[in-house]
Amino acid sequence: MLPRREHKLDGRDCEKTNDEETTAISNKQNSHDCLRLIGSQEDRCEQSPMDMLTDYPPIRIVSPAGFDLATAQTPGSVRLAAVAPQLGIQSALWGGLFQVKAGACTGIHHHGEQQTIAYVLSGICEVRWGARGEYAARAKAGDFIHVPAFLPHMEINPSDTEPFHWVVVRSTPTPIVVNLPDDTWP
Repeated sequence: MLPRREHKLDGRDCEKTNDEETTAISNKQNSHDCLRLIGSQEDRCEQSPMDMLTDYPPIRIVSPAGFDLATAQTPGSVRLAAVAPQLGIQSALWGGLFQVKAGACTGIHHHGEQQTIAYVLSGICEVRWGARGEYAARAKAGDFIHVPAFLPHMEINPSDTEPFHWVVVRSTPTPIVVNLPDDTWP
């Protein structure tokens, strides 16, 4: 038998072996004991009637091979869905990746009622926004970006050699993309 170490995790007793693939959490709440082996299909639980009434959805892992290109697009960029209904994930949010190639820019667009949060994974981008594109800011790897609902904007990649990549989360399960005419801004 492998040696065990005692830990506390959110008020629960947690026993960890030195074996990295087997972590046991003993939940001693509501006068019942539950032992779940992480990384194993085996669950040994003495469940109270209250526990049996709660059915939690599974955690989903979506690897790059499972990302979906069949999502709303804007000319000059590529969006890939990672958390979306078409991938069988029911969520109040949408999540995915966004890329603009070196030297390219997107068309002018907005996202309707959606709030958007993006994290810049790599590269540098300039974001223009406003009724006439009169505002601009630069974001680089490590920065977060918030795009308010209904705000006309476009993304510009000033690099001649490197694309930029973002992780994007939207406030509704399906992305809203309203592409505006090129002559929207002077």
